[in-house]
Amino acid sequence: MALSTSRHSGDSTTLDEKRPSGTDPLAKETDPTPYHDHADSKRPSSIERIPSQQHHTLADKREPENVVEADLEKAGIHPAAPPAGPPGMNPADFPDGGLKAWTVVFGGWCGLFCTFGLINCIGVFETYYVQGPLRQYSASEVSWITSAEVFFMQFSGLVFGRVFDTYGPRWMLIGGTIVYIFGLMMVSLSKQYYQFFLAQAIVSAIGSNAVFTACMNSVVSWFFRRRAAAFGIMVSGSSLGGVVLPIMMNHMIARNGFPWAIRAVAFLMLGLCCIAALTVRSRLPPRPRPFVVGEYLAGFREPTFALLLVGNFLFFWGLFLPFNYIILQAQQNGMDPKLVPYLLPIINAVR
Repeated sequence: MALSTSRHSGDSTTLDEKRPSGTDPLAKETDPTPYHDHADSKRPSSIERIPSQQHHTLADKREPENVVEADLEKAGIHPAAPPAGPPGMNPADFPDGGLKAWTVVFGGWCGLFCTFGLINCIGVFETYYVQGPLRQYSASEVSWITSAEVFFMQFSGLVFGRVFDTYGPRWMLIGGTIVYIFGLMMVSLSKQYYQFFLAQAIVSAIGSNAVFTACMNSVVSWFFRRRAAAFGIMVSGSSLGGVVLPIMMNHMIARNGFPWAIRAVAFLMLGLCCIAALTVRSRLPPRPRPFVVGEYLAGFREPTFALLLVGNFLFFWGLFLPFNYIILQAQQNGMDPKLVPYLLPIINAVR
């Protein structure tokens, strides 16, 4: 029996020699090996032929993000992981709260109160210029000052966005504050059309955009899941500025005159911009890159991005028309003079 088994198995050692001494000779019958031939010895067992269903460890199991991914997993197709983003831009890297993050939001709130908040008051400037030092010009001609102010406030972002990526927000806030306050002080001293245009529409608008861009871009680096809430809180500063500043300016112009009203506003802006400069910071370090003109034009090749820009252009084209002319229009249509100064605050409060 042992010799025949050795011939079939190709082993020169007999089973009797393999069996330790003192064991029961009948125990060999319980061993299934002798009943397998040489061909069956190379065939995998039935257990081995069953494919394992455990292809992944528990660490690899994750909830599918959408229905398509769930269907792919059921079919045994596992898509490759998306490429990793820049350092610090992983959703898990964002603090989404904490003292530093909310301090940046507060500083951004102060920055938007004194930058975009004053843009929301262009109707006060339009009314004063038409009825005061620039009465020899039409309302349409005077509106070039306020419309150019809005333009440079927005268009300067093409430059300051690049400056922010290269140097960070600190020097933008400091330099923008100096230029912004200087422009407002020059407005208080202006008497001619070109003086108002240079001081308000160009100088103060460019400085205002530097502060505005630094605040907006810094908050992005601190929040991911709560980004909408953080932006909502910060942007409310511009609406509140559009409520407070028109009332403040109208009362001070009537009581102290336009020059001192603008100086009082400038000192208020100086204090708020200083708070912004002390609190607003970016979580990510600057990433200097060589200037490439193609980076500004590459997005226009994407239809979605191009349509978004067209929509924003049309939106801002008509956004500031009511802010600019609502006071003059109300006066011409005989609205109660006591209510007219509060039309701008009402618009800013509800938008």
